[in-house]
Amino acid sequence: MSRRRLLVRLSNSYEAVLKLLLFAKQGRISLRELHLKSDDDEISAEMVVEAPPEKVDWFVKKASGSPIVIECRSLE
Repeated sequence: MSRRRLLVRLSNSYEAVLKLLLFAKQGRISLRELHLKSDDDEISAEMVVEAPPEKVDWFVKKASGSPIVIECRSLE
């Protein structure tokens, strides 16, 4: 298991936040921290996740392919 800090920029909607949490559940990613910040155009989510590295990589690819996600990247 590894811990990684991720930054995800989402479209400004509650649906986007719920989709992000659904992606984490689908990938069996343990969410240790989630900090949300919203402005007029987007929602920024800083996440600390724990999972095997291949599952975290899957999550980043899955989130990046979604139309509601502007950007998803590792901060470490």
